[in-house]
Amino acid sequence: MGNSWRFVGFYGHHEVTKRKFSWELMRHIDSLSQLPIVFIGDFNEVLKASEHVSQRTFRPTWQMNNFNQAVKDCGMFDIGFKGYPYTWSNNFIAPFSTRARLDRALAGKDWSSLFPEAELQHGSTYHSDHLPLKLGGISNPNRGSEVVRDSWNAKRDGDPGLLVFNGISQCRLGLLNWKRVELGNFQLKLAEKQTTPDRFQQGPITHQSKV
Repeated sequence: MGNSWRFVGFYGHHEVTKRKFSWELMRHIDSLSQLPIVFIGDFNEVLKASEHVSQRTFRPTWQMNNFNQAVKDCGMFDIGFKGYPYTWSNNFIAPFSTRARLDRALAGKDWSSLFPEAELQHGSTYHSDHLPLKLGGISNPNRGSEVVRDSWNAKRDGDPGLLVFNGISQCRLGLLNWKRVELGNFQLKLAEKQTTPDRFQQGPITHQSKV
């Protein structure tokens, strides 16, 4: 199988009474194969109370417990994130605003071992009630070794005494080019977005509003 793994785009049912079927589906999908797996999407639920912020609504404990139990049954964990802490908003201002971290990435330990540099980025939006997600750090885990091998084996002319030095230089240039191609200008665009608050993030969030 090599480095085969499974990516599952997931949506938790929007009706609370039917969300249990989503958790059953998650367990079923996980049981279909032993390959490393990651679930990413809108689960329509939070794992803990601090992920739901509102002055007018609250998240029942039993709902969070059911979600947590499904995650535990699948042997998965939340891989964390970078960016604004809430991925969904009702787009109202306080005291009527509600924000929650409904979107996330859940992975097993074997998937995390395969991609130790993986991270989830919360993007920015002007037209949606959800923030976009970007999963980074999941390039071919063997690609770095391949770049070094190909660069080292490339034909080199010149003084035989400098072949090792030239080989190291070519490896360095190969890795730098690989990094540039892999990352592109995403980090620059992300930094630009983070310096400009969007409509999604506007409005006060106070400690009193946290449920």
